[in-house]
Amino acid sequence: EAASSSSSSSDDGSSFVAFCDLSLDEWLFKGPKGDIQAETYRKMLKCVEKESQGNWAEFCPKNNVAWLAYLVDCILTNKIQISSSGQKSEDAMASKKQEAGGGAEDEESLAFDASLVLTSDQGRRLRSFRKSCMSAASESCHDLVWHDLFKDFWTVNSS
Repeated sequence: EAASSSSSSSDDGSSFVAFCDLSLDEWLFKGPKGDIQAETYRKMLKCVEKESQGNWAEFCPKNNVAWLAYLVDCILTNKIQISSSGQKSEDAMASKKQEAGGGAEDEESLAFDASLVLTSDQGRRLRSFRKSCMSAASESCHDLVWHDLFKDFWTVNSS
């Protein structure tokens, strides 16, 4: 998967933009309508065309936000929902089994899918985070760092 650009700092403190020139891979933008990856690349292309006249080497922080939303979509699309009682949703498991063809040879893929288990609270928090990613107010990943999804990860020193 190729992301567009990301601003960073080197060991000596100078800053640079790490990027992939996605314009060299036009097929990325021609994926099927409704496909979350193809739609993400098209959003990123629009941003680069608008913000930097098509120059992928320029930092476009909104693209990092679009990529975060894409990753959340992948998690939400490939999950098995857990009920509030902690039991796997029978509907979700049946659906996964049907998608896999229901054979014994597909048990390994079902086991892999089972590693993407979310509680209903985690699913709610991820959907809220995705909504924040998609809002016009989120101009960069910096804007999203303090989202409720991450509230248990940060410690603020008041001194």
